[in-house]
Amino acid sequence: MLDGELVVWGRDGMDFGALHQRMTASKIRAAELAVAVTATFMVFDVLAVDDADVRSRPLTEHRPLLEARMAGLRPPLQLTPQSDDLVTAQQWLKDYAIAPVGVEGVVAKGRGDAYVPGQRGWVKVKIRLHRGRAHRRGHRVAGAAAAAGARTVRRR
Repeated sequence: MLDGELVVWGRDGMDFGALHQRMTASKIRAAELAVAVTATFMVFDVLAVDDADVRSRPLTEHRPLLEARMAGLRPPLQLTPQSDDLVTAQQWLKDYAIAPVGVEGVVAKGRGDAYVPGQRGWVKVKIRLHRGRAHRRGHRVAGAAAAAGARTVRRR
């Protein structure tokens, strides 16, 4: 069992309007839109492997299980990238700030944290734009979270 988010990629990035149309359409129209407007399932985490519930295990154990199962898969299933490196996370924020594809930021999660149903066990660091440039406050938040060594960062 996987945890993730359904997205529709348009010409200029994520197309929330197209996703909403697919989710609210009648069965017949939804089937037509599924062919015309392809959706991608962005996978963040794995909750169960075969018959084993792995939610109580730390992220450091989840990710290798997830990567092994996602190896070789292509869209419409896509694994979100992940890094323990602060410089990489900061670069992701900079890259997405200048490329208007609809990515809201990065997510930081404790390496030793387990998946807790119904609770948010991560911090979302949003890209903040000010006059067309990434707002530095967002970068400092990412740096503080990752610099403490307690967080793994993935693009969202």
